[in-house]
Amino acid sequence: GHSGHGGAARPPGPPGEGGTGAAGPTEADSAAIAYYTCPMHTSVRASRPGKCPICSMTLVPVTRGDLSSGTVQLDDTRRQAIGVVVSPVERGPVTARVVAPGVTGFAEDGLIDVLVRADGWVERVDVGSVGERVRAGQPLVEITSPEMVGAAAEYFAVLKMTRGGDDALVGSAALARAARDRLKLLGLDAEGIRAFAKGGKAAGTLVLTSPIDGVVVKKKIVQGSPVGMGMPILRLARTDPLWVTAQVYEQDASLVSQLLGNPVRVRFPIAGHAEVEGVVSFVAPTLDPETRTLRVRVDVPNPDGALLAGLTAEVLFEHALEYGLTVPADAVIFAGARRIVFLDLGDGRFRPVPVTVGVRDGDRYAIHSGLDEGASVVTSGVFLLSAESRLRTAGGPGSPW
Repeated sequence: GHSGHGGAARPPGPPGEGGTGAAGPTEADSAAIAYYTCPMHTSVRASRPGKCPICSMTLVPVTRGDLSSGTVQLDDTRRQAIGVVVSPVERGPVTARVVAPGVTGFAEDGLIDVLVRADGWVERVDVGSVGERVRAGQPLVEITSPEMVGAAAEYFAVLKMTRGGDDALVGSAALARAARDRLKLLGLDAEGIRAFAKGGKAAGTLVLTSPIDGVVVKKKIVQGSPVGMGMPILRLARTDPLWVTAQVYEQDASLVSQLLGNPVRVRFPIAGHAEVEGVVSFVAPTLDPETRTLRVRVDVPNPDGALLAGLTAEVLFEHALEYGLTVPADAVIFAGARRIVFLDLGDGRFRPVPVTVGVRDGDRYAIHSGLDEGASVVTSGVFLLSAESRLRTAGGPGSPW
């Protein structure tokens, strides 16, 4: 035989026949017919036109360019049989959405310990059990303390001397202030001290009241329990706001970590509460080494106390991104580490194109590269197209697969 010149097309031959030269395949090489196949039975390959031995359909040509790119050509009949549907590549806003499971709990900065400041014992308990709701100023516990008896007697004696004008008591006003300060250190508030001063008798009991509206979360005493200075006997928790601690999976951590201070939506699917809006107040600086999740805290308002600690929650994080190209989610094929879409070339030809996929916004994916605005991609029938495209390329050079 002899070699051709210029861009002369070579005779049809089996797949892979013929060279491409150091400069790569020419346009004529790409247009050259590699073989003929049946539109319905792609396993049939012939070197010349004819009929399919299986179904007697007319064989159609497959070019070398189609082979290298994985392009699939369909006639109208087969296109309808496969159910190929195309949609345009559009440009628009993209919002990244992440749903993370969470659990409600009391805010740690809303916890308060009720302390005893003098040795003694519990005379009376006004709180029935853990979980009981309390109001600010409500009596909680009455403590009897010999130390309080002594401090009260001392204060009353100093007051009596001061009022009596005893000139022998030098600095009686200063002593009265010192005695009053001692009572304050033992837990008696200003109102209690004034009531005691007016009553004129020594008091040996101290009533501890609730400093907040909340619930009792710990209780360590009963009537008659001995108590000592600095001993926490009750722990109270505010119920407004509550904290929702969400566990964000590792692949979403970088996105959610940008939302500190942003509003988010919180749902309670089991409890039946309405959706509420919270604020991201804390994002952990590290992932949990065991669960590989990021701990994120959301402050949720609870003015009426309807939300309970321990509720299962779903936190919806949303982050608006810039305008970009998007395609329907059904158009994207996940082929190992690659993402492929089928580009509609017209005339029944569809070529697989590798793309770089961004976040998913509902039923659409953001596309960072690989497509142009205004192109059309296949959204239905993609898996049958991909199967045929893989068979054609067989993983050869230039294959998108």
